[in-house]
Amino acid sequence: MTPIEKKLLKLLREYMQDNNLNLEHVKTGKQKTDLPIGTRTVWMFLKEKTTLSLNQQTELIEFFGYSWDIEISKNNETV
Repeated sequence: MTPIEKKLLKLLREYMQDNNLNLEHVKTGKQKTDLPIGTRTVWMFLKEKTTLSLNQQTELIEFFGYSWDIEISKNNETV
């Protein structure tokens, strides 16, 4: 899991808790969320059974009010 995925995992857990959302209810559609990615993906990610695509990561980063930049490096040297 990448550092950004760890941060997103923390933010998603806080979002779920702050909005009194039950993970199983979100997965089955009993509770709705405003999240920009699918509820099944959220469930799998929170259970740490899958990773997020770059597109899903950027959607969540923007949803939580953060901005992002891409850094390309080779052998720990930024290009």
